[in-house]
Amino acid sequence: MQTSAPLIYSGSVKNIYRRKPGILEFEFSDAYSVFDWGRMPDAFPEKGKYLATMAAFFFEKLSDIGVQNHFLCFMEPNSIEVKEMNVIPLEVIFRFGMPEGSSLKDRLSEEYMAELGLNPHQIPKSGAWLAKPIVEFFTKRESVDRPLTMAEAEKISGLSKEKLLDLKKATLKVAQWLKDFFAKRNLELWDGKFEWAEKNNQWVLVDSIGPDELRLLSPNSKTQISKEFLRIHYRKTSWFKEMIEIKKSSSSQELKDGSWKENVRKKIGEPPALPSKTKQTATQLYSVLCQSIVGEPDFKSLKNLVQQIEECSAN
Repeated sequence: MQTSAPLIYSGSVKNIYRRKPGILEFEFSDAYSVFDWGRMPDAFPEKGKYLATMAAFFFEKLSDIGVQNHFLCFMEPNSIEVKEMNVIPLEVIFRFGMPEGSSLKDRLSEEYMAELGLNPHQIPKSGAWLAKPIVEFFTKRESVDRPLTMAEAEKISGLSKEKLLDLKKATLKVAQWLKDFFAKRNLELWDGKFEWAEKNNQWVLVDSIGPDELRLLSPNSKTQISKEFLRIHYRKTSWFKEMIEIKKSSSSQELKDGSWKENVRKKIGEPPALPSKTKQTATQLYSVLCQSIVGEPDFKSLKNLVQQIEECSAN
């Protein structure tokens, strides 16, 4: 359903409309994005509807436990109405563990581990839980998400170190609630991304919450039950390998303004489309997770989904 409200932002997977002063509509599309690339070639039917439904569900549940957020109401078929906020220009990443494919693995210097509150002499292994949950800050308004030190996060956000430490506490409170929630549905939450605003000296959770912001795994097989399995597919392609090399050779300015993508397009073209089975499995991923999150846990469908993801990942 097309809205008559003016469009103020068109992103890779989401459009934002201003419905009236101070009130926005987030419209979720069926598209997806990975690797800081933006919109990928395929779309998954009704993905936007399922993401909006899950976002509305989580925001309402979190309101019930005292977590302030920007959610106002669900809008059929694939939107949510939210309060307009001045968003803190940081992506806030929480981590309970370091699953396969985690970007944390390549950044664990002794100095950085100490800053995160981890023992610098006990480097965690891939696929293992961390000794304690951690929170990282990344850039939000650059073409490529970049990890930040506390000093850099202070400078970019304009928040004091004390405020950032308090924001970490708020993040871990929500993350732990989500972890416990998913455990009841036979899913493990390993890491995720939040965005926050501040109003009247209170933290306000914004943006969205769902499988595109969270990394979920099967507790037995450790199969990735999120769009991470699409990243796994692309990491096996020649396009990805060449894209990474071009990205590595790009200047810091090209990485910031996004022009590195044009270099990729000129040399190797757009990313290839997904195989039909992988696309079908991704479509089912959103419908099965939505049913298991919003309705009664559907353990049989989850088990079948895990099997399909494993078959796709094996090819």
